[in-house]
Amino acid sequence: MGHKGRMNVYIIVGYGIPKDISRDDNYRRYLGVVFNTMFTETQVSGTPDVIILSGGHTDCFRPYQRTEAGEMAKLMKEWARQSKCRAVTKKWKYILETKSLSMLENFVYARDLLARRRLHPRRLTVFCEATRASRVRHLAKKLYPNFRTRVVPVDFDLSANRYLASDLIRRKEREVYRFEQWALRNPKNLKAFRAVFEDKMRFLRAAGPRHHVEAVQEWRKKRLAEFGA
Repeated sequence: MGHKGRMNVYIIVGYGIPKDISRDDNYRRYLGVVFNTMFTETQVSGTPDVIILSGGHTDCFRPYQRTEAGEMAKLMKEWARQSKCRAVTKKWKYILETKSLSMLENFVYARDLLARRRLHPRRLTVFCEATRASRVRHLAKKLYPNFRTRVVPVDFDLSANRYLASDLIRRKEREVYRFEQWALRNPKNLKAFRAVFEDKMRFLRAAGPRHHVEAVQEWRKKRLAEFGA
């Protein structure tokens, strides 16, 4: 691809895989804000903006073949094909990052894609869930030091996790961030970090979609504690 300085690049972080993304309220709220933000900015810039949809094989519905990036792309491209949008959205270039199992890996693998495709954006924008914004800003600063980067939080989540006590949410985010910093120290740690999230997927799939929220909380207490997080 090899563009320098002209385009904006957007990274859209995925958050799991619902049974049907086209009917999922959280994803429709999230990606609706993302879509309209990019639409408006592409109108102004007129550039062939690049969209990195980031998220791997976190499917908890058999046969576990879908990726977050692939599911988000279905919905985004469906909206982008509408005649009322097409004059602007036809300028969008999509890249799917389908390896990541965690937010840290969203950033690591998206960085690899930027380097491999020699993308040097005028501005790099990361969209994320609102309660994770502080951690996302720290990761963006650490992993994208050479880019003009902004983080756009989207407060889309209406699940029980969003309404935990604010101090509990902050403590959880600090714990995960410490674990991420440990992972970034060296390739060996990063590989071990990956293994933890592979274990998480096995745990969540064994629990099944109906018990997903409870299983996430149980896994966090059980597994991250082993790493002092």
